[in-house]
Amino acid sequence: ASGLASNECTGCPISQYQPAPASLSCLQCPSGHTTNSTGTIPETGCTGCPAGKHFLNTTGACMDCLLDEEGLLL
Repeated sequence: ASGLASNECTGCPISQYQPAPASLSCLQCPSGHTTNSTGTIPETGCTGCPAGKHFLNTTGACMDCLLDEEGLLL
């Protein structure tokens, strides 16, 4: 529950969480971690990226790894 929109609580965005009910702000997941969906409540909902993906600091999301013509990571 992060911001207010028409006096209603909204879920925290991807890469953030908030365990306190009716809070007006969200907490950032630890570095290199993100959430699988919006509205994450416990910090344990912040996880590392799955195989084949890497964490992108600028977006706070897991992105597909890029492979070269031989299938090696770029």
